[in-house]
Amino acid sequence: RNASVKNALKTFERKVTDALKEKSAKNATAALSEYTAKMMSAVSKGVMKKQTVSRRLSRLATKVSSLAK
Repeated sequence: RNASVKNALKTFERKVTDALKEKSAKNATAALSEYTAKMMSAVSKGVMKKQTVSRRLSRLATKVSSLAK
């Protein structure tokens, strides 16, 4: 179960990074929102640690917000 959840998370992370590469702020923001929900779900299931998720989300959110400016 953990492997399938982690693979799904990688897919959502890829969606965010693809939107960043396209320089599409709207798509990146939407993808980040979706990714955040999935990551928090993984934390509540015990698949990933809270601090790890927080760090990853923070790094992506910084990139998305810099793109939006």
